[in-house]
Amino acid sequence: MIKKFISYSASMLLALTACSTENTVAPSNGPVKVTQNECSAKLLSQNSVELKTAIANGFITTTTAKILKGNKVELEITTLYDESVPVTEIQKTCTENKMEAAEKNATVSCTDYSITVKSIEKSYMNIDQTLASAQQACKEFSKKYSSVSSEDPNPGQIENDPPTPPPSTKTGKATCQILEDSENNFSMIASAPDSVTITGTASFNNGVQIIKLVEEFDPSVPQSVIDAECASAKEEIAEEEGIPLQVSCEGNKITGYFEAVTGKNMMTSVVPLMISECDQIQETGIIPEDF
Repeated sequence: MIKKFISYSASMLLALTACSTENTVAPSNGPVKVTQNECSAKLLSQNSVELKTAIANGFITTTTAKILKGNKVELEITTLYDESVPVTEIQKTCTENKMEAAEKNATVSCTDYSITVKSIEKSYMNIDQTLASAQQACKEFSKKYSSVSSEDPNPGQIENDPPTPPPSTKTGKATCQILEDSENNFSMIASAPDSVTITGTASFNNGVQIIKLVEEFDPSVPQSVIDAECASAKEEIAEEEGIPLQVSCEGNKITGYFEAVTGKNMMTSVVPLMISECDQIQETGIIPEDF
């Protein structure tokens, strides 16, 4: 459970980093002319994804995520500003980003009308999950703005929202259901007979983003096994830096908890991953060991 919990939490923070640097980026010395709202997500290579957004009379932001070995992702976020944006505002944003970058081992470069932020972050998402997350971000962008959202017609892309999987009727196999999927709340439940039931929730309320996973073991599972799982989870959490995670254990339950004041709804950065995991469980009838 804990690896997926770290993955969900990290993906939300990565998306928040991208949003917080959205009013930032580099390359050209002069301003650009942004005439319409647009969003596109595409696969650049076997291990990299590009997300591009444009806000009319504001800026164009290009985010490139390159999946690295060792559960890491290389991010490059470049923002080119419209000619209507005052240079003083861009310089102010640049200064703020450089201060934040100093705390996150990131680099920031700026020109009069651009800012580029580069960093390497922890991530447990594979290339398909990263692409799905970017595509979902475009769908939410399209809802928020009166914009045109486009996606590369690559056959590997996911074009439709994942359906809610029905309960499995096969006995002895794990099942997964989506219980709620709204703008501010999401919940799912996965269950493996005579083994474990995992409940996952994500919510956004009053500027606070919360992710919670509860692993409840069947009475037939020895307490020594549960205790070992708890100890392992706490060790992995202790190795994470910069992610506000907590793990608590009581009896046959292990709870993972993430809470962060984001100010923005970051549900689209984590919900597609949770739905993808639920789909996989429902299809295979197995809860992965690294869930």
